[in-house]
Formats: sequence, structure tokens, C-alpha cells
Amino acid sequence: MLYAIDVSHHQSPRALDWAGMRQAGSDLCIVRLTYGTRADERAKEHIARARDNGFAIGAYAFARTVEPVLDQFHAFWAAAAAADYGRPEDVIPALDMED
Repeated sequence: MLYAIDVSHHQSPRALDWAGMRQAGSDLCIVRLTYGTRADERAKEHIARARDNGFAIGAYAFARTVEPVLDQFHAFWAAAAAADYGRPEDVIPALDMED
């Protein structure tokens, strides 16, 4: 079984007990990279701290129905590059559609 955590700008990377989450059995950290066309300002630090603690890295885009899909796609890949997501060992990205 694989256990994962999901983080976004709502969680401060400095406040999370990364080592404790790994010791508790979490293997994967899924980081929100974008909310529509806006980059998540904490994504890069989340990814760096997760990597430093041995997590596999995944990422997701929170898609918004009120914004053009292609603009969101481009924003996601720009955010991925800025946050150092997309290494060969990284988990394929996911799409979160809620609104």
C-alpha cells in the first residue's frame, strides 16, 4: 500500500513535520502547483523539503472551470519548471477539478 500526503499553500512548509510523516509511513508527497492559472507560491519549498526527506514527488493542478483550459495547462508547466517538478523519478501529474 502507498500512503501519500497532499500539500498546498494552505500548509506552511516550515511548520510540517516532514521527517515524522515519513516515519509514520507516508511515501509520496503530492504538491499543488497551480490553482487555475495562478502558481502556488509554496510549491517550490514543499517539493524541496519533501525531496530532502525522501518522499516521492507528485504534483497536481487545481483546474477551474471559469478559466481557459489552455491557459491553465501552460501555467501548470511553467509552475512545474519553477518548482523543480518533472524529474524522471517524479510521479505523473494529476488534475483536480472541483468547481
